[in-house]
Amino acid sequence: MKSLFPDSGAILLLGGRSEIGLETVARLGRNRTIVLAQRLRPSEVDGPEFLRTQGVENVHTLNWDAFNSDDLRSVYREAERLAGGPISTV
Repeated sequence: MKSLFPDSGAILLLGGRSEIGLETVARLGRNRTIVLAQRLRPSEVDGPEFLRTQGVENVHTLNWDAFNSDDLRSVYREAERLAGGPISTV
């Protein structure tokens, strides 16, 4: 059984291009691993770059389409793999 603490562990942001979401994880995640689940396509919002300018050093991205809700388990497993440990905050 995992023991999850809201002030430690990795953060998974579903909708990794959301400006509100990015601002939130920038405040929560300076010393944590962040995984951005997003559609991998060109966008005006560069989440990893924004987070790095806010002092977040460990940022990963993975491809996720919100319209495919059947895929959430595999997205969570992939996020844990990228983070190298449990996701404590989604």
